[in-house]
Formats: sequence, structure tokens, C-alpha cells
Amino acid sequence: MQVFDDIEALLDAGEASTALKEVLALVHQFGRGSSVLAGAIDDLIVDLSTLSLARMLARKRLLKIKLLAPRQSVGAAS
Repeated sequence: MQVFDDIEALLDAGEASTALKEVLALVHQFGRGSSVLAGAIDDLIVDLSTLSLARMLARKRLLKIKLLAPRQSVGAAS
């Protein structure tokens, strides 16, 4: 199905927050469905939300390291 290809492309694109918004729109195409389907969709949404948060936190932590690291070259330490 095209919807699955679209979702996979969004997951591979790398921008989790954008993917989350678009995946939410795409999964609405499935309608109410079964409780098993609803649970699987919820799990996907939670995973995408977690991924988005993890990327944001990683960027902030990297920035902190950049600000705290000495101004010398990292390669010079080895």
C-alpha cells in the first residue's frame, strides 16, 4: 500500500517532528479499525515522539559540550 511506503519514507527522512505530523495524518486513513490496529498506531506515535525528543536532547547536549570544551583541537589530544 502507498500509505506504508509514505510512512517508511518519512521515517527514513530523518526529521522526526515533521514525520510525526505527517504520520498522524496518514494513519487517519485507516479509520477506527480494531483495538489491535489502534494500539499499533499508538505505539508508532509514541516511538516517533520519543525519537523527536531524543534528537532534540542530543542536539542540546552536543551544544553544551561544544560550549564547555576547551578551544584546542580534539585531534591534538590523541
